Amino acid sequence: MLTDGHPTDPPEQIDEVSERLKLAEKEKRVAVFSVSVESANMARLRVMSIRPPLRLVEMKFGNMFVWLSQSMSRVSRSRMSDEVDLDVNELMSWAKV
Repeated sequence: MLTDGHPTDPPEQIDEVSERLKLAEKEKRVAVFSVSVESANMARLRVMSIRPPLRLVEMKFGNMFVWLSQSMSRVSRSRMSDEVDLDVNELMSWAKV
């Protein structure tokens, strides 16, 4: 999820979506990564996923999409029961927690 972190939907709707996202993550149906640009509301993003939100540094969209593509390749080659390690060093080339 790439966002400026300033929701325009009603808070109760965001809370409902957040709970659905967290449940889907716990059931391993999705992996949610909140990535913010500019002056995002990081506190609001923290409640939307089981992972801490990331802040895109220096608008490094290219680095982010390369990391995402490589990560998806690793996941697509794995089995459902596999634990897939993501490249944290590469992640830190475009994001900060």
